[in-house]
Amino acid sequence: MKQLVASILLMAVIFTGCSKSDPPLPAIKLGFESAAQGFGDVEEVTVKVVIDRANDADINFDIDVTPSEVNYNEHFTTTPAVADGKINVTIPAGSTETSVVVKKADDQFFRGTEFIDFTVKSISSSVVAGANPTLKLSFGAIVSTGTSMRLNGGTGGSSAINSVFVDFSNNKQTSVLRASWHLAFYSGDTYNVLLNDTKPLTAVAVNATDIQNFKFADFTYADSLALGFGSGTFEVVDSYLHDFSKTVIKPVAENTAENKIYVIADAGSAGATPTADQLYKVKINRSAKGYTVQYAKINETTINTIEVEKNSQYNYQFLSFADKKVTPVEPQKSKWDIEWTYGLYYTNFMGTDIPYAFSDLVYTNHKAGVKIAEVLNTTVTYESYNASHIAATNFSSDRTHIASKWRVTSPSGTDQVGVRKDRFYVVQDADGNVYKLLFVNFHSTAVDGGERGYPNIKYELVKQAD
Repeated sequence: MKQLVASILLMAVIFTGCSKSDPPLPAIKLGFESAAQGFGDVEEVTVKVVIDRANDADINFDIDVTPSEVNYNEHFTTTPAVADGKINVTIPAGSTETSVVVKKADDQFFRGTEFIDFTVKSISSSVVAGANPTLKLSFGAIVSTGTSMRLNGGTGGSSAINSVFVDFSNNKQTSVLRASWHLAFYSGDTYNVLLNDTKPLTAVAVNATDIQNFKFADFTYADSLALGFGSGTFEVVDSYLHDFSKTVIKPVAENTAENKIYVIADAGSAGATPTADQLYKVKINRSAKGYTVQYAKINETTINTIEVEKNSQYNYQFLSFADKKVTPVEPQKSKWDIEWTYGLYYTNFMGTDIPYAFSDLVYTNHKAGVKIAEVLNTTVTYESYNASHIAATNFSSDRTHIASKWRVTSPSGTDQVGVRKDRFYVVQDADGNVYKLLFVNFHSTAVDGGERGYPNIKYELVKQAD
C-alpha cells in the first residue's frame, strides 16, 4: 500500500513538473451564433455572439453596425446602444456568450427588405474570428439556407443545465434552464398537464380532499417516487412520447370535485427517496382562460394560487413553483423544430423497461407538426441527399424519433464514444421547409473532438416550402 501511495505521489510530482512545458491553448474563436437572422413577425430579436470556450478574464470587443434602408433611433434601437457606428460588448469571464437586443421602432412601416449588417471587430491576439464574423439581420422573415451551430447546453457536462430549442429556418437557438419550471399546461383544445421530464419530476395522486391540511405524515409512500439507479416505474412519470393518455396528472375535469390532489417530487434521478422538503402538493382546476393551480410544499398550510392562461401561439404555458409564476420556456410553437436536453427516456433493467434519465436527448416539436426521418449512409449520404430523395423519405411524428440514437456514450463492439457517423436526419418543419441535419460532435474524446454540453450541428435547406 505504501508503495502505491508513493507511486501516486511521484506521478503527481512528474505531471506537475511537466505542466510548464504543456503546449499553449489555441486562440479562442469568437463569432455570431449564425450568419443570418430575421425579425419575422416579432418586434424584438436577440443577436448572440459566442466563443468556443470560456476565458478566465472578460473579453471586450466592438461590433460594427451597418444599416440598410433603416436608421438607428429612427427605425430601430439596440441594447447595448450604438455609438459612432459601433456597439461595445463584453463576454464576462467564465461565460461563453453575450448578446445584443435589437428592437424595431413603434409606428413604423417596414417592407421587409431592410436589414442590418453586424461585424465583430477589435479582437485581441488571443481571440480570433470564428465561423460567423458577420451577421445579417433582416427586417422580414428569412428561410435559412443552413448553417453550423454550437448548442449552448451550459455547464454540467453530461448533466448540462440547459435545454436548447433550435429553429432551423431562422438560424436561432434558445437555451433555457432545465430546472426553471415544474409543470407545463397545454394551450390547445384539451386540458392536459405535463411534469417537467428534464428535471425530472415524479408524481402520484393521493386520496385526500383537503390540500391545506394534507401533510407529509399523511403520505406513506414517498419511496414510490424515487427515480433512477433501478428505482421508478412508468406509473409515476409521464410518457416520454408526451401521450396525453399516459400522463400522471389526469386531464383536468370541468367538475372540480373530479380533480385529484397530487404529490409531486422534485428529487431528481439519483434513486433516493424524496424528503418532505422535496415534495409539493398540487391541485389543478379549469378556469375561464385556462387553469387555476393550487400548490404548496407538503407540510405548508399557506396555499399558493396561480392562474395559468392558455396562449394559442405556444404549445404550453409553464409554471415554476419556486418563482410562483408562469415562466417562459419553449419558444412560440412555430419557432422551434428540435429540443436538445437531458431528459427522461427508458432503459432495460434486469429484463424490464424502466424510466431512465438520458443525456443528449433530442426531441421533436411534434405538437406543432414537425416531422423527422433518420437516413443511413447506406441509403444516401448527407452530402448527396437532395430534393429528389424527399418523396422516398419516411418521416415520423414521434417526439423521440431521434432521442439518443445519434450518439454513443459507452463503447460497444465497433461503436466508439461520439457521434454516430453512419446516419443523418431530415427535418420537415411546421411550414413545410425540409432540412438535412448532421450532428458533428458532442464528446471530448479524441475521436469525437467535441465538448460535453455543447454539441455541434450543421444543417442545410433541401427544399423550401411552396
